[in-house]
Amino acid sequence: MALTAAAWQPSMSIVQDIGREHLRGGPRHAFGNVAVSCAIVAAETLFIVAAALLSGAGYHLAVYGNIGGTSSYTAFGMLAALLYVVPFIGQGESSIRAFLAGGRSMQRIALRWHVAFLLIAVIGFLTKSTDDFSRGWIALFFVIGLFGLLRLETVALRLFRRALDQGRVRPRRLMLVGSEPDLAAYRSKRSRD
Repeated sequence: MALTAAAWQPSMSIVQDIGREHLRGGPRHAFGNVAVSCAIVAAETLFIVAAALLSGAGYHLAVYGNIGGTSSYTAFGMLAALLYVVPFIGQGESSIRAFLAGGRSMQRIALRWHVAFLLIAVIGFLTKSTDDFSRGWIALFFVIGLFGLLRLETVALRLFRRALDQGRVRPRRLMLVGSEPDLAAYRSKRSRD
């Protein structure tokens, strides 16, 4: 439906006044939703793979006197990272909106990490590859990964809020135009979601 000049009613209102500062768009090099999502996924993936590699090498050095198969630790870490980050991406929980809404709670992070390891156990059982990895290392990796991801989330949230305050991260802006009853209905629907 096209809005013509004849259809414009004085009863229409704009929810947000757009000032000159909004039209300029803030800092010249602000990051959008896609860049923030990619940074979050990359940081989590790199952390998980590094945790697998370092915990595996450290455990095997302490117990067996050598660092063992680093390619195995890396592959295991990549599988764990994949099983951990894909559900967050699928649910849209790696976005600016998820951070602003607090959608990535510590409980959800812990739950996703547990589910990733449960899936790894199932894959290991089905492929008969559970004997290829030390149970002690897997337990160590699980604990380091869990607490590291919880800490990473806290640090990332702090950095994200600072960048948002400085205008380095730019969430999408939305201007709603409509009648007061339509806008009130929209606001009430959004508050229920």
